[in-house]
Amino acid sequence: MNMFSQVAEQYDTLNHMFSLWGDLRWRKASARLLNFSEDDHVLDFGCGTGDFTFALRKHSALYITAIDLSPEMLDLMKKKTDNDTSNWLELMAADGEDLPFDENTFDGAVAGFVGRNLLDLHQGLSEIHRVVKPDGRIGFLEFCKPDNGLMRVVSWLYFRLVVAPFGNLFMGKSVPAYRYLIDTIEAFYSTGEMRSFLSGAGFRHVYTVYFNFGTVALTVGTK
Repeated sequence: MNMFSQVAEQYDTLNHMFSLWGDLRWRKASARLLNFSEDDHVLDFGCGTGDFTFALRKHSALYITAIDLSPEMLDLMKKKTDNDTSNWLELMAADGEDLPFDENTFDGAVAGFVGRNLLDLHQGLSEIHRVVKPDGRIGFLEFCKPDNGLMRVVSWLYFRLVVAPFGNLFMGKSVPAYRYLIDTIEAFYSTGEMRSFLSGAGFRHVYTVYFNFGTVALTVGTK
């Protein structure tokens, strides 16, 4: 948490820049694909500064509870809201591996680029499964290892030769967050492994929607 608190102010700008603003497109596309119903109560798990929350709300009039381990991220999320959001948005600092909610609380859940930050991915997914209602869906958006071998090489070159040096230029070498970002992307699971993780946490009807030539995946499951 401390590492991400250090980069909170630059977090949005650099992520948008490195992905050529793709992260915004992928969240919007995911919101459309998940197509939660109006008045659903949805959990944004590891919300960061709120881009997934705002994409969901723009698509449908949902009530959203957004949690993150970093209070600094939540403070920046508050600054993004121009109007009173008390009728549809609740922000909470919370540990994703020990959610402070009762079973069957939410109609659905999303998580955007947070899986690599969990110490225990299975525990985090199991917690989401616990707090989502029966027949509720999860949309788990994350960088994953491409299935295509050539794209794995292209992805490695891009993140190592473009993203990491650019991040160091803007952030300074004293901040390790973007080196961490690259390392965790390379070490993260394939799309098939992500489907297995969701199934192992109890979700059914699990499938993948691919973005960015297969380097980004929305893994969807139903409780």
